[in-house]
Amino acid sequence: MKKTLALLFFIFIVGCGYSPIYKSINSFTYKSIIYSGDKQLGRQIASALSFKEDKNNNNLKKITLETKKNIVVTSKNSKGQNQSYRMVVFLNLVIEDNEIINQKKTFVKDFAYNTKDNKFELSEYEKQIENNLIKEIVEEINIYLNT
Repeated sequence: MKKTLALLFFIFIVGCGYSPIYKSINSFTYKSIIYSGDKQLGRQIASALSFKEDKNNNNLKKITLETKKNIVVTSKNSKGQNQSYRMVVFLNLVIEDNEIINQKKTFVKDFAYNTKDNKFELSEYEKQIENNLIKEIVEEINIYLNT
């Protein structure tokens, strides 16, 4: 009975055209990639997405990555020292074809965290948070571009 149900389930999944979202993730080639705002953050996102430039091919689209990172103090203690922060990463993705905007989407991710006594540990923790937020944005962009 279990084998029959498993076989029916398999046939249903294969027959309905199911394919995993991340299966079709590949590199994207564009005519040019323009970075604005926090350029280092934009380059990290582009390299995580496997964006490649091909300036010789005029048939490709142009992509613009406008990125910004904000760290905001969300609470202070009675002495006026910072206790918690919120990091927000913004990405405005614009895809153009012959100066006509085809796609435009904004991605925003944020994370709240407490301060650390050691400033070095705090800066390392902030780098880790930034990398995690970038990974989340990259996943959303992959889904957006593959649908």
